[in-house]
Formats: sequence, C-alpha cells, structure tokens
Amino acid sequence: MTARDRVGVAAVALAAAFVLPCGGCAGGSKPRDVCFEMRASPNLNTYSSQAHVVVVDLHPLETPGGFEQLSSSDLINGAKPPGATGAPIQMTIAPGEQRPIKETFPADTQWIGFVADYYRAPGAPEGTRKLVAEARCGRLGTTVVVLSPTDLLLQK
Repeated sequence: MTARDRVGVAAVALAAAFVLPCGGCAGGSKPRDVCFEMRASPNLNTYSSQAHVVVVDLHPLETPGGFEQLSSSDLINGAKPPGATGAPIQMTIAPGEQRPIKETFPADTQWIGFVADYYRAPGAPEGTRKLVAEARCGRLGTTVVVLSPTDLLLQK
C-alpha cells in the first residue's frame, strides 16, 4: 500500500467515524416516546343500561390542523388526516380501567390525535369523541385522557 493509498483509507475511515454513529441522520431520527394515562369511567359507553368498552385510535401527527378538520366519524372510518406521521395505533379501553401508556411513534410526531368510538344513538348529539394532545413523555407531568360515560376529555 502506497502513502497515497494510506491517506485515502484514512480519509474514508475518518468520514465513516462521523457518518456511521448517526445511523443515517437524514430521515433516521430517533423515534419519539409518548406517555399518557387513560382513565375510563365505570359507566363508560353506556347503552342498553350497560357499560361497554371503547376503541380508541391514537394518530401520530406532525401538525394537528388536518386531524382537527376531519369529523370523528371520518377518522373512525379510516380517514388519514393530513399531517399524520404514521399509522394510528388502536386500543380497547374497558369500563373503569386506568391504564398508563407508553408508545413509540415516528420522530417527527409532535401531537397525538385521540378518537374514541363511542356508541351514539341515531340523532344523538355528537359529543366530544376526539381531541389532540402534545406528544411528550416524562416532562411537565403526565397527560391524562379521561373517557367519561359519553365523551373524551383531556386533563393536564
């Protein structure tokens, strides 16, 4: 190996030392952990005089505007909101359940959109079946999502 070859190998090694630890920095940022707690009423989603489970979709969002413009029904039926950073995560919450949650979302997730598939009788008021919360974990306290008997609420 000539001196010129050694310089070339050293240059490649030096470049690799800066690029490889990044793990492909461009577009390869570290995923974001999001923590919150779900608290369901014992009378959750009551109809026919009985409490029932509620399916909740968590939409990772870079911006909340597109999510907020869609109706709860559109989101429940699978509409993808503008500003989504990935596919929604679905979970089932039982009456009276209190569940701490930690989920990992794409790095560009800044907000989480929650949509609860409450039963609504024909002609009943829409109520609050969706909300948006900042995507965070371990700072400024825990975000609490409350599932009342008929509505989704945010408690900070």
